[in-house]
Amino acid sequence: MSPTTFPACPEHGHVTFLGAGPGDPGLLTLRAVEALANADVLVAEHEVLDVVRTHARQGVAEVHTDADPSDPGAGTPQLTVVDGASTAVGVPAVRDAAHLVMEAARGGRRVVRAVTGDPGLDTYAAEEMLACAAAGVPFEVVPGIANAVGVPAYAGVPLRDAEGADVRFVDARTASDRCWTEVGASDGTVVVSTTLDSVAAAAGELVSAGRKPDTPLTVTIAGTTTRQRTWTATLGTVAQTLKQAKVLPSPDGGRPVIAVVGERSASARRDQLSWFESKPLFGWKVLVPRTKEQAASLSDQLRSYGAVPHEVPTIAVEPPRTPQQMERAVKGLVTGRYEWIAFTSVNAVKAVREKFEEYGLDARAFAGIKVAAVGEQTAKALIAFGVKPDLVPSGEQSAAGLLEDWPPYDPVFDPIDRVFLPRADIPDRFTVPASAPGLAGELRVPRYSQEIHKGQYPEYDNGGEAWCSPTSSQMIVEYWGGRLTKQQLAWVDPSYADPQVCHAARYTYDFQYAGCGNWPFNAAYAATFPGLQGVVTRLGSLTDLETLIAAGIPAITSQSFLEKELTGAGYGTSGHLMTVIGFTADG
Repeated sequence: MSPTTFPACPEHGHVTFLGAGPGDPGLLTLRAVEALANADVLVAEHEVLDVVRTHARQGVAEVHTDADPSDPGAGTPQLTVVDGASTAVGVPAVRDAAHLVMEAARGGRRVVRAVTGDPGLDTYAAEEMLACAAAGVPFEVVPGIANAVGVPAYAGVPLRDAEGADVRFVDARTASDRCWTEVGASDGTVVVSTTLDSVAAAAGELVSAGRKPDTPLTVTIAGTTTRQRTWTATLGTVAQTLKQAKVLPSPDGGRPVIAVVGERSASARRDQLSWFESKPLFGWKVLVPRTKEQAASLSDQLRSYGAVPHEVPTIAVEPPRTPQQMERAVKGLVTGRYEWIAFTSVNAVKAVREKFEEYGLDARAFAGIKVAAVGEQTAKALIAFGVKPDLVPSGEQSAAGLLEDWPPYDPVFDPIDRVFLPRADIPDRFTVPASAPGLAGELRVPRYSQEIHKGQYPEYDNGGEAWCSPTSSQMIVEYWGGRLTKQQLAWVDPSYADPQVCHAARYTYDFQYAGCGNWPFNAAYAATFPGLQGVVTRLGSLTDLETLIAAGIPAITSQSFLEKELTGAGYGTSGHLMTVIGFTADG
């Protein structure tokens, strides 16, 4: 029996103190994944929960921490309890962390207390372990990769090499003057855990302690995630470098960073070793509009290239509402009613296979029947079922491509003139009839212009045309009743018109993309308003858009067109946003 499957005591339960690593879920250890799969309760900060949640079972209760990261001496953090099995809405209970961990465990439940990096380096984990020991609650520790080690590795900065220089680790929040003096006097590598707006101060401490201002350093934010960004500078230029990169000054200056000081941070060296941020799709946000079951493999491939997949299940694959037709067809296969069966998707193979297994049949029931398949994945699904397809299109992998290669009917060799074609009841694009425009109406959407903000807030891309996305988003948000308070807008220069547009730009700005045009960010911004949700989708035609308008739903569209293609536009573009609020009678 492995330590992570330690049975929960009926009276005291069991607590696992688990290191979640720096942020990449792929860095969780096998023991960590095992512990998460058996957990009844997860206790962690919000960002850590995002890392470990995917490995937990459905319905696991969550306890969100709410510590003040600016005060390392404040003692154990306070926690907000969110029970995954409860739908009740009310004021969350806030209690002492160690007390909550033990309380959850005493109920006979397995508790996983997950922390960033490694539990041995966490500010509060040791205190909570002592509390468990004093109360007789059994616990174990699953180590994780420390941020100060994992982040430099992902930034392409090795901490040691054949020369074997010393490595010193410093937490800038708690470092004493003596600590700075000691690391400043050494000539080895220094790894500093700090915040974005405190990097320059930490660099100044090292220079004051004896390090040369031209000593190289790297600064990495959001390390090991696809939001990671790394800057190379020197102790003397780091403040200017971050300012030129438009990351300082910033309201997000409190975000944690890892700075590595020493010759191993030299830009020429890092350019050769930066394996993570140089991935071909690094930082791209990719919408994956597939069925939930099929999205996983594509998402895994995208992650391997550095992209951020956003899975949006657009189709649910369910059994037919009236199963009699499928039942008759399957019986017809067995009784020799069909000459061919053609599968156009993996889902079709799955549906037929499930019906076969329901009847106690297997691949032998296909004996004497010719089988066609569209696409490599469909063919693989058939082979996994034990059926090798007789026909796969040689050209286009579609129903049309299959039809081109379909053998002509011969009554001598094909005495049975029936083909079984299992498919979804969703029509394809060739069978959907176009509808004539007929709606005349306009929705009362507030109107704002991004152009009046030109030159405002350079740290959020300088207004003007660059703010077309947040301006459009704010218009739609306010159409649905989303309002910002005076307190939320207090940071905006009072001389600026439409301060809510400035607010939208700030909270849709993507520091990796260095702009406000990341549409998942804009959809997420809309979802911060009570009762609203943002959706990014693909429309098949203007008919779909007209249907939305008729239902009272305005939309922000992105399109490209030639000058002659869009009546009344008078120009063409390779990409343009429009906030559609209505249609004329002629469409």
